Amino acid sequence: MRNKKLILLLMAVYFLTGCWDNQEIQERGYVLGIAIDKASPIPKGQESMDEYLSERDVEEMPVQKGQPKYSYTIQLPILANARNQPSGAGSGGGGGEEVTWDLTMRGNSFMEVNREFSTRLDYPPYYEHLQAIIINEDVAKEGLSQILDMFFRDHEMRRRTRIFITPHEAKYILDV
Repeated sequence: MRNKKLILLLMAVYFLTGCWDNQEIQERGYVLGIAIDKASPIPKGQESMDEYLSERDVEEMPVQKGQPKYSYTIQLPILANARNQPSGAGSGGGGGEEVTWDLTMRGNSFMEVNREFSTRLDYPPYYEHLQAIIINEDVAKEGLSQILDMFFRDHEMRRRTRIFITPHEAKYILDV
């Protein structure tokens, strides 16, 4: 009798375990590529949000003060369109639907932009499928350690992600 209870308990433990962290493909924001460029200056008259924020009793975060230094372009796949593409079809040419979506945001650090990026999607960004980080040459001359710090520290980031430096605007290279 005791052996039957033990076997029943072991079978229950075996069958009750499962994919506790299972998440559907459609509920993840797969990031395929990131391009980092110098940010263009904010047009005159739009520099300060003090009046806007004071009307709403909101404080401006220190991270967001001043002109943004960088422009980050994050490339995501459009899963519904990628499913309908024949094998070997990319995002450029062919006259078909776009299979990627590029979102460009400006900020002083990738951490700041990543927080903003998370608010724009219904699902969290997922960096395990990140293929490339493309950095403009002018940004790279300022130093790579600050720019790549978040990528090195993120536990989801693959260590085999390729990093490219280009003399041209990096966001246009993501389309290739």
